[in-house]
Amino acid sequence: MLKKISRAIIEEIEKEEIESKDMIERRKKELCRETSFNGMPKNSDILKFVEEKEKKAQEMLKTKPMRTISGIANVAIMARPAPCGGGCIYCPKGKDAPQSYTGKEPATRRAIRNDYDPFEQVHDRLGQYEKNGHSIDKSKLIIMGGTFPFQDPDYQREFIKRAFDGLNTYRDGEEADSLEEAQTQNETAEIRNVGITFETRPDICETEHIDRILGLGGTRTEMGVQAVFDETHELTNRGHGMEPVIEATRRLKNAGFKVAYHLMLGLPGEGYEQDIEKFRKTFNDSDLQPDEVKIYPCEVIQGTELYRRYEEGEFDPIDDEEAKKRLKEVQKNHIPPHVRIKRVMRDIPSTEVDAGPQLTNMRQMALQELRSEGERCRCIRCREVGHVKRTHDLEPEKKNIELVERDYEASGGQEYFLSFEDTENDIILGFTRLRAPPKSFRAEIDEDTLIVRQLKVMGSATDIGDEGEVQHQGYGTQLMKKAEEKARELGRERVVVISAVGTREYYRKFDYEKEGPYMVKELD
Repeated sequence: MLKKISRAIIEEIEKEEIESKDMIERRKKELCRETSFNGMPKNSDILKFVEEKEKKAQEMLKTKPMRTISGIANVAIMARPAPCGGGCIYCPKGKDAPQSYTGKEPATRRAIRNDYDPFEQVHDRLGQYEKNGHSIDKSKLIIMGGTFPFQDPDYQREFIKRAFDGLNTYRDGEEADSLEEAQTQNETAEIRNVGITFETRPDICETEHIDRILGLGGTRTEMGVQAVFDETHELTNRGHGMEPVIEATRRLKNAGFKVAYHLMLGLPGEGYEQDIEKFRKTFNDSDLQPDEVKIYPCEVIQGTELYRRYEEGEFDPIDDEEAKKRLKEVQKNHIPPHVRIKRVMRDIPSTEVDAGPQLTNMRQMALQELRSEGERCRCIRCREVGHVKRTHDLEPEKKNIELVERDYEASGGQEYFLSFEDTENDIILGFTRLRAPPKSFRAEIDEDTLIVRQLKVMGSATDIGDEGEVQHQGYGTQLMKKAEEKARELGRERVVVISAVGTREYYRKFDYEKEGPYMVKELD
């Protein structure tokens, strides 16, 4: 009976008789009544009966489409609990959990369930995605858990090797004998890695750390910056000031990495004006200028030094409304259009938060209020094609699509952000981040080099070789051509791409060759 109900719904979606998720739910109820079916089938149950050719049904029946709406399946895995090198007063440390986690976050629970084995965590997460109808052929690894580069180097290599094995064997591959073999296998695997993100601290980001994570396949870093004033770092026992932030940012960009900052609202000693100045400084000071930010309002969690101060009346945290007020001002006036707000609020259950903001959908609430006031956020996430279609039911028009160039100085070099956008509706379809570095500690990069730090074409994740609505429509090829044109225009003789392991084959199509961890092309 379940198959009969499922096939009826699938066929009606394919015929466009069902056009929305609300219509799916109404039709489920009707069919269950007509067939006296006991219970209500989930969308994930119906998905099991969808045939490969039935793309409309696959898309409409997906659960949690936001997880892959940007074109990539994000697989967060967590390293074993270990010290991080710091002692911040707000940082939680849950039982059997890594530093800065409570043990109750979804990713942490998944890690604990799998004994922190990266292989099992990868399989677990990929299985969840497939069950919910998502494509997993292009998967990004996000390495969480304190400060991974602070762990023992041998452990780091084995952890990443096991993660690659997880990707390579999920369908029918074999485990490799070494990290290098696992990476080579992944270059042509069914499930390819299209990026690895490492979380770190600015003071654990020396050249030796960057060299190591490049060798592991890293393409992006998230740095816990939290504040941009030395006084706040001292008040919160951060363990470093702004100089390491500036130096780490410069080194990372000159090695080709994408750089994300974690920044907090409502820290001790920081009122409304200081919080707004934090973001103004972050995106106007050429020594900073991250590509992405995660914004975390300060929460008070039992067991931390901040909790003690709160209990003794030494700290008064901001509440949901105040955090939302500050967030709205940041979204409206202080985020450049080439920057992505990656996340707002930690993934800590509200039951674990003793005081401070607890509104889990704060970002959505802030954006709704901005819209009602005739304002908006112009960060990349709010402008990208998949999110605009989902939130505004608006699609780009070909006649409006133009190549837009935004240039700015950052960390001693020149940045060029090239993007294809519907300029009438402010929709971004794809972009590349280019950097003309002054010099780099990497032998592959010198003053005759232009670095491709990021190439991104938006759209819901599709299988390798499938035609997506935006992905595979030629924007990536055009952006690579523009990157080479920009290099020639600047008098640069070679282009260096910080390529993920699973995208090396893509760059080989443009005559790039592997050199160290990079893909490189000498220009004529």
